[in-house]
Amino acid sequence: MTKPVTGVLDLGSKTLEGIKNTTTYGSAVVQRRRPPRVFGPEGEIKRYDLFTATGEEFLYSASRHLHENEHYCWHEAVAKGKTVLLTDRQILMMRKKTNEIVLRWKLPLADIDEIHTQGLNIILKVNERARHLFGIGAEKRIVATGPQEVALIEQQINRCARMARTDALSRAPPRS
Repeated sequence: MTKPVTGVLDLGSKTLEGIKNTTTYGSAVVQRRRPPRVFGPEGEIKRYDLFTATGEEFLYSASRHLHENEHYCWHEAVAKGKTVLLTDRQILMMRKKTNEIVLRWKLPLADIDEIHTQGLNIILKVNERARHLFGIGAEKRIVATGPQEVALIEQQINRCARMARTDALSRAPPRS
């Protein structure tokens, strides 16, 4: 009679120990193996792309989820350890410091009057409304690392701005 009772008690204690071990991580820190998958503007699942997933993670960690209604468009590491990130609504300039991402500046795409280049500088002329409303200077600069990067960044800014205009038109109420 003793052996069956001991066996049942052993089974019970081992089962509870197993449950405890699966629910408690202890002091171990769980880390992702890769950035999470990106969903499209309409909530559709996109094919996994490490570059896009990294940019999306960059956006949300830098903004602390302040830009949840925005959608990642593109990003690129530029001069002086900075990263330029484009959403469907704005340009963000960020810098990675130790274990955190610091937002240096941001500029709504709608507030850009003109884009021109000067050597490795991409100069974004800011419209009058943004200067007065947000206290933004007359221009923002992105310093690229090479001539090919200048052309690529300018091309991507224009592409994301077109996406923003198309999205704004599709959300506009119909005219009667």
